[in-house]
Amino acid sequence: MYKRLGSLVTNDNSKEPLITTECGKVYQITYIVAFVWEKLDGNTTLNSINEEIKKLVPEDSDNSSYNSISQDVVKQLLSYNLAEDLTKEISADQ
Repeated sequence: MYKRLGSLVTNDNSKEPLITTECGKVYQITYIVAFVWEKLDGNTTLNSINEEIKKLVPEDSDNSSYNSISQDVVKQLLSYNLAEDLTKEISADQ
């Protein structure tokens, strides 16, 4: 499980959402990244996020490309300290 870090920022001048780290760094992100980031509540699985994304895509498109989209997004979010892996905390506690 993963939990989002930082905060989503609204900026009227930007067409794409902005996200800030807890250290104050600001990144411009896509709407799909914002969608995945907002779902990272520590309880929602990446597979269920993928399924939600697939529901938003037109039925006639190839949904297979969305099978691992949240995993790819989370890898990037982790690298920018915009998400944390809660399973690592559980392992360390045991």
